[in-house]
Amino acid sequence: MDMKDQDESRNVEDVRGSSGGGGGGFQFRPAHGIGLGTIALALIGKQLHWTIVGRLFRPLHLYLDELVASWHELADAVAERAVALGHMPDGQAAAVAAAQLAPVDAAATRDRDVVRELTQRVAQVSEQTRARMERLGELDAVSQDVLIEVLRSLEEQQWMLSAQLDKGPA
Repeated sequence: MDMKDQDESRNVEDVRGSSGGGGGGFQFRPAHGIGLGTIALALIGKQLHWTIVGRLFRPLHLYLDELVASWHELADAVAERAVALGHMPDGQAAAVAAAQLAPVDAAATRDRDVVRELTQRVAQVSEQTRARMERLGELDAVSQDVLIEVLRSLEEQQWMLSAQLDKGPA
C-alpha cells in the first residue's frame, strides 16, 4: 500500500465497535480530503476572481463567485455529515494547504488560462471524491449519498468549465 492509499484509507475508516463514531460504529472522515479539496477550490477560485483579465473578464468574474459559493456549500455539507458522526473536521489554513491542490500564481491571469486551471483542479477534486465515495458505500450509505451530491456538483462544474475551452469536435 503506497502513501496515497494509506492516507485515503485513513479518510474513510470502518471502526465497528468504537464508541465515538456514530452512524452504527462508522467514523466518516472525508472532510480531510473532500471538504478540504472544496475549500481549496474556493480559495483558488477567489484568487482567480481577483486576478482574471481578458475579454471574458466580466462573465467569468461573476461565474467564479457562483463557483466559490458552491464549493463552500459542498465543504459545509461534508463537514456537517462528519460532525453528525462524531468527527470534528479541520478546515483551517494548514489543513487546507495539505489538500495538495497546487496554488495559482498571484498575477494577472488570462481568461482562457483561468478556465483551464479551474477545469484541471475541479477534475482533481472530482477524482478524489469518486475514489472515496466508492469505498464509503460499503460502510455508510448516507455518507456516500453526501459524496454523490458533491461529485454530481463537481462533475457538472467540470463540464461547464471544459465547454468553455472550445476544443472543437473530435
